[in-house]
Amino acid sequence: MTLHVKSETNPDAGLSAHPPSHGSGLRVLAVLVFLGVLAGAGWIWSRQHGASVPSAGRPGGPGTGASYAVPVVAGTVEQRDMPIYLEG
Repeated sequence: MTLHVKSETNPDAGLSAHPPSHGSGLRVLAVLVFLGVLAGAGWIWSRQHGASVPSAGRPGGPGTGASYAVPVVAGTVEQRDMPIYLEG
């Protein structure tokens, strides 16, 4: 949006015969839409091709439903202070 202000010495200063065009706004919108479509296509491609390669150290890869044995040890409840180390 452009603000036009009249000058006291020249009342026509700052005023143009043609209102500002909206072509640049449409161009920016088109670029943003294009980048959004490109990002969406890249995300879909990475989801489809990323699932076929198992991640290192995890048999079966993500989303395969592989089950792992998780050891569980019962213990007694204790209340203690937890040390917090702040660095920086």
